[in-house]
Amino acid sequence: PEWLNEGIGEYLEDCEIADDGTLKPFLSDGWTREWREGIRRLDPGPLRYDFIPLRRLFQGGGAEWSKEGKASYAESWGVIWWCHHGGPKDRLDRALKALSATASAQENAAKVSESFGDLDKLEADYIAYMDGLKQPGHDSFLAGCRHLDDKKFREALTEFEKAIGQDEFNDRYRYFRAITRANLGQWAEAIEDYRKAIELSPEYGAAHF
Repeated sequence: PEWLNEGIGEYLEDCEIADDGTLKPFLSDGWTREWREGIRRLDPGPLRYDFIPLRRLFQGGGAEWSKEGKASYAESWGVIWWCHHGGPKDRLDRALKALSATASAQENAAKVSESFGDLDKLEADYIAYMDGLKQPGHDSFLAGCRHLDDKKFREALTEFEKAIGQDEFNDRYRYFRAITRANLGQWAEAIEDYRKAIELSPEYGAAHF
């Protein structure tokens, strides 16, 4: 199934090599944002997607999966992350073993869906887990955003600096600190933060402006 293939691929995009030579996936800034801001509207921001029920995600074909756009990718990543980090990994393993090279795409989708069991209960557990997923520094970041909206730039700067202190590789934290510094007239520091945000995430279009 498309969601399973893409979800595993996205899960392995953000990895580091452990001392024993194994791959150690780490929580993705980008996909966490897609979930929290885009799908669930838990955080402020421009991303807006519709949540895809797991039954539809699991049982839909490639064409249906593609129509959902970014939400399909974010939810596929989310299910795989959850399964490996406190969720039903045994069911994921069972689903992978159920796949057959000789079965049709529809048959494999049905086998995978069946392997996960009660999808309504699964979905409730999945949403509860994913809604609690936060990057280090997230609460300070949100506090900074609120101060920025209220034009309390010095208070915002303090919160963004706290956030960066907890996650120095987060491009969004750098970007919003850059905006704050620009509003305080700290132009050199703002430019440095914009550059750092682009360095961390070259596709971060807003930081280029």
